[in-house]
Amino acid sequence: MSSIPGVFAAGGVAGCGAVMASHPFETVKVRMQLQGELQKTSSNSRIYNGPLHGLKVIIRNEGIRGVYSVFGAGSAYQLLLNGSRIGFYEPIRSNLTSFLYTDANKQSFGISVFSGPLSGVIGAMLGSPFFLVKTRMQTYSKVAPMGTQHVYTNTIMARIYNQNGALYRGILDCLAKTISTEGLLACYKGFLPHLARILPHTVLTLTIAEQAISVVKTLQRKEIDTHESIEGVDKSSKFTETERPNPEPIF
Repeated sequence: MSSIPGVFAAGGVAGCGAVMASHPFETVKVRMQLQGELQKTSSNSRIYNGPLHGLKVIIRNEGIRGVYSVFGAGSAYQLLLNGSRIGFYEPIRSNLTSFLYTDANKQSFGISVFSGPLSGVIGAMLGSPFFLVKTRMQTYSKVAPMGTQHVYTNTIMARIYNQNGALYRGILDCLAKTISTEGLLACYKGFLPHLARILPHTVLTLTIAEQAISVVKTLQRKEIDTHESIEGVDKSSKFTETERPNPEPIF
């Protein structure tokens, strides 16, 4: 069995690799969500008409760096979230199985369903501050601003950035400003909705993956057993042919 740090690292690296492709669309998604909220309460013009149009507008105005805004925070979030979900899932599942059953290798659907959310909660708790930083910094655009930044009293998606210059100098600056003006708990604003999104995804992904791996292993064992049986029959036939005595000549 792989070590927990090894599995944690593998899950984190996999998440960081995936975010390379998904981060530009995540940036567009966040800005389109903010745009939709603003249009409900004010007469702000529509800047992004869809995902592809949003990519085009951001790249035209802000360059490639615009769509990869706060890539570091996105990577840190994925590293902690997926590293924890994958890294802690198997230890939780195997320990619960050993505690409840005599056979530590037993596959229990119920234990898998319980272990998934637990590892998901750990991942969400560790990654949530970076998710907040990522979202705040992704919404900011001094080229195509939406609304007006007032005070730090609203939730993330209602915060509007259009002041002159950069609001945050970087990930740590954003984190420091958030904590200094709103307190440590501000890093976990929207944590419950975040969990509501993460937990079903974690349960389904890990449980289905485990059941699928179990089915594949069963099929592989059957294939190996069948292959060994055929080889055994072939060897037996060859042995019989070799050991059979020569018939006596008729004449």
